[in-house]
Amino acid sequence: MKPRITLLLLALLSMVGLSAQNYCGFDAFQNHLKLGIHYHSQLNQHDSLIRQSVQSGELRGGGAIYTIPTVVHVIHNGGAENISEETVENAIEWLNDAYSNQGYYEYADGVDVQIRFCLAHVDEDGNYHSGVNYVQSDLTTVTVPTQDQELKDLSRWDTELYLNIWVVGSLIREVDQEGIIGNSTLPTSHGADNDGIIVEAAFFGGSENQNKVLVHETGHYLGLYHTFEGGCQNDDCLLNGDRVCDTPPDSQSSGLCAGSINSCSTDEDDENDYNPFRPVSLGGLGDQLDMVINYMDYSTLSCYEQFSEGQADRMVASLTIIRASLLEGDRCNTPCEVPIEANVSVSALEIPLGDNVLFVNTSSNYTDATWYIDEVIIAVSDNFEFTPLEEGEYFVEVLLGNSDQGCAIELEWTISVLCPVFPSFTSSANNVGLNEVVEFVNTSEEAEIYKWYVNGQLTSFSLNFSSAFLEFGNYEICLSASNGACEVLFCDLVSVGTCSTGQENSRWLTYVDGSGINSFSFSAQSTETADVELPYSEGKSTICDADGNLLFTSNCISLRNANLEVTPNGSGLNGGVSAREGSLFVKAPGSQDLYYLFTMDQNENGFGGGLNYHLCDKTLDGGLGDIVEGQKNIFIDDPHTETMTAIRHCNYRDFWLVYYDDNENQYEAWLFTEDGIADSPVVTPFPSDGLGELIFVEDYHVAPK
Repeated sequence: MKPRITLLLLALLSMVGLSAQNYCGFDAFQNHLKLGIHYHSQLNQHDSLIRQSVQSGELRGGGAIYTIPTVVHVIHNGGAENISEETVENAIEWLNDAYSNQGYYEYADGVDVQIRFCLAHVDEDGNYHSGVNYVQSDLTTVTVPTQDQELKDLSRWDTELYLNIWVVGSLIREVDQEGIIGNSTLPTSHGADNDGIIVEAAFFGGSENQNKVLVHETGHYLGLYHTFEGGCQNDDCLLNGDRVCDTPPDSQSSGLCAGSINSCSTDEDDENDYNPFRPVSLGGLGDQLDMVINYMDYSTLSCYEQFSEGQADRMVASLTIIRASLLEGDRCNTPCEVPIEANVSVSALEIPLGDNVLFVNTSSNYTDATWYIDEVIIAVSDNFEFTPLEEGEYFVEVLLGNSDQGCAIELEWTISVLCPVFPSFTSSANNVGLNEVVEFVNTSEEAEIYKWYVNGQLTSFSLNFSSAFLEFGNYEICLSASNGACEVLFCDLVSVGTCSTGQENSRWLTYVDGSGINSFSFSAQSTETADVELPYSEGKSTICDADGNLLFTSNCISLRNANLEVTPNGSGLNGGVSAREGSLFVKAPGSQDLYYLFTMDQNENGFGGGLNYHLCDKTLDGGLGDIVEGQKNIFIDDPHTETMTAIRHCNYRDFWLVYYDDNENQYEAWLFTEDGIADSPVVTPFPSDGLGELIFVEDYHVAPK
């Protein structure tokens, strides 16, 4: 029998900010193994097989899930390292979440590796086992690599059939006593007596974040190197570095969660089509930053978020080619001599409050059935009738067992209990004038008791409701409908006044005959005009307070106050006086004092200034108002147009800034809320037929180009 050579990866630091060499013994141990006569041939042979499989492109396309039976040896001396089975189960569950890119570990650019792990419930002799093996020993602090074999000889299952994980109190390294918290062998050691993973107990199942140590070490077990393996050489990304093409060349452990690290400039050296970072001129992405969020880099544990597609392919290839014996047989399920055949029917998964759910158990080969609701034992019986007392979701489980040890089947359901009341009402109008009466007609179903609320205040218990609104503003009307056991709320909005809450649009300043500006003042009592002198502009706009008093006016390039004077910070706005609808005022959502001024640049300037906003505060400059410092000329977009409009959101609070983007041939709408502008616009293409139809997108509408 040929001697096996072990490649030990001393992995994953518990501190950050120092070089990887201080915390990982991979390089030093690899140099030691190079003295073995079979080391190079085994490693090269395995890498060659993996490379051929990766290049074939047929690894994970079929969606198969590969499950590895796992045994955890808890090596303890009665201390904190003697972790519970529940903690072990947490570790395996979270490991599966990381490898399936879900739950706590879900990341937008992450991948489902399509590898899972189970606690083995069949031991080497074919008997039932929990998959957790407790061994009491003084060897809870392990020096590696000196005591590595001594530790693993304490307890081990066949390493060709099981992933063995040893949990210990602490790991130290004999060379300089620097601490490590986990290590693993590569697939080269498959079947050897020392094959497997060691993890400190504090980093095994204690929390999702700490469990990333196990995620990292399992990556090594399945054939992954550190992302910084081999430095910057990149002649062939399948041969150099970490042997994975979609992790950029990396020459150092990052130490920190910093996205600006780029330790290698060789990303483009490999011009093969399978290198995604080949030169842009060859269709690649070009040079990239180090992937510091990769599970196989070194940084703080909280930074780890993803495996790459290439790493997933390499792990599947390592498993199905080199560690394929792990997949033979079924060692995950319990070895029942008389298997339970489960068959439980449920009358409904969604019921109205007051009804019940009947579970009828026609299973065979079971002797006991235990029922749980939200993980609390409710009954021990064959069948089960569940009558919920409150609406909500309930997690129902039944555990079927028999006299065979470990022979059990668990079935589970989620039952939704809904209030059978359907509140609704119609409004005679949703946008009305001052003192106009609105009729609200109750159209609810399955209800007997009603409560009407206006802006959160209980107002009426009647079946229907009517009200006149004495002040401008927005009103939320809500109807609570109840059948005596539960109640449901339905709300609608009524706006009193125009899109404003008073006379904010009552003062117009209009350019006349090239000689000046006429001021038109509109109010409920009278309409007045007055001659004023202002510079020419095609895109002038004004905003008043709720009483019709002028606050601001703009000619696209400056902000003027109620005295028609340029405010202290109001000059130099990015806009154009010839932009025909190039300025617009809108009150900031949720504020009594702030106003947005939007400005467009003009066609004559090549639209160079684009679309910008400026945040104005009417309390500045002694109450005359001004632009907030640092909130002037905030660039939004470069739409190459001179027109825009604002449309109120259906919540009657926020608003949409809408314009036609002539560059993209589409409408764009930016949502403004109390928190400011949205991260990106909502877009809708302009109709190809060019017809002048309204375009409706979500909860706003815009007119055509």
